[in-house]
Amino acid sequence: MSLRILVIDDEQLVGHTVQEALKAHGHDVRRAETAKAGLALSEELEPDLVLLDHLLPDAKGIDLIASFTKHPSHPAAVIIITARADAKSAVQALQEGAWDYLVKPLILDDLVAKASRFEKLKRLERATQPDPSEASLAGWTPQQPLLRTAVRLAREAAQTDQPVCILGEPGTGRHRLARLIHQASNRANDGFFSWSASQDPERQIEHLAQLVGAEPGQLKAGSPRMRGVLAEAGRGTVVIREVQALPAAFQSVLNQLLDNRTFQPLGGVITSFPGRLILTGGPSLESVGVGDLRIAPELRQQLLGRHILLPPLRDRQQDFMQLLLELTQELNEEYGRSVRGIEPAAVVALMNYPWEGNVGELRLVLSRIWPKVESARLLRKELPAEFLRNSQRAPLTGQIPTLAEVEQQHITRVLDLCQGNQTRAARLLGVARSTLINKMKQYADEGSTLSK
Repeated sequence: MSLRILVIDDEQLVGHTVQEALKAHGHDVRRAETAKAGLALSEELEPDLVLLDHLLPDAKGIDLIASFTKHPSHPAAVIIITARADAKSAVQALQEGAWDYLVKPLILDDLVAKASRFEKLKRLERATQPDPSEASLAGWTPQQPLLRTAVRLAREAAQTDQPVCILGEPGTGRHRLARLIHQASNRANDGFFSWSASQDPERQIEHLAQLVGAEPGQLKAGSPRMRGVLAEAGRGTVVIREVQALPAAFQSVLNQLLDNRTFQPLGGVITSFPGRLILTGGPSLESVGVGDLRIAPELRQQLLGRHILLPPLRDRQQDFMQLLLELTQELNEEYGRSVRGIEPAAVVALMNYPWEGNVGELRLVLSRIWPKVESARLLRKELPAEFLRNSQRAPLTGQIPTLAEVEQQHITRVLDLCQGNQTRAARLLGVARSTLINKMKQYADEGSTLSK
């Protein structure tokens, strides 16, 4: 399949070169040099993928990400083009919803490879659409208490038609959990829609119309009737994102939906909403100090009365190994690789990283490494240098342990990570299971805690 790609970059030479390189691989590529022109062209092209410069003459590219990724009728993936090759920029782009990023000066082979990877992902997505009759929540058994509670509440929510609000930091999987609730519900055969409010004051009425719809002439003179997401959804599920930042006009719509399951198109009459409503928001909605929140206290209390909290990745150590195994399988499928495991030292480095972008950032880091993994295991030395510099290391203070004590502590930690599964622990440690068992017997004979 070929992709519809929109390139938005004010450097004519860059834009033209990128356009020709992607066209040569069969893609339909259009380009613009300003944010305004790019947004207008997006409505005509309905792109699959947008290559978006970080700094444009009339806007910051990062402020435009949501306009593409959360478009109600034709959402697109975004690759940010930036001149800053640092982790902070990458995390910021991820938090705003970017799929990936490229660093200038652009290497055309990298660009073409990313487009090809995205094309393959689109094919996989179409070929592996989830069976609505399968409740994916059923097989999810996390160890971390907060995450385990979140999954239990999600299972319960799927069995009702009541609205639910999923809270958590960007990248924790809020939208994925919303989709799982939809798939596990009796509305799984109906549509799944997503909408978020614009923070641009000049576009708020347009975005509100995308949600509730508008009668002819309401947006501008001669404008046609618009059916909003709430009408298009029918009995399906509508996800309204980032509710903690909703402007007042949008909060009144949300209040109406929660109170009596109705909405009112601009210039129209009150209409019933037969679908399912799922909301997502940041963890600040649950905080005690909410003076900086825009949301009305009454609406906040309504949302907290039916909320699910997803913990950040840094607090999900008990499930980190399982997450790595799942991502290993996913990335092997995407890249056609057969990486079978991760070196224990690499696992420790990954676990000690702060992960401000949560699971989304972890997946992006691994996806950039995966094509370059040289052996059957991802090694610590293959992690990015900047990533390793920021990994937390315990200082050498007090009495320095012996080599045997370090080995014992490391085996204990890996066994804990694997919930006592000796076969999996041995694979991660890179030894035979019989070797691991002998070590455990040795430490048991010496009176260590390893066997307890």
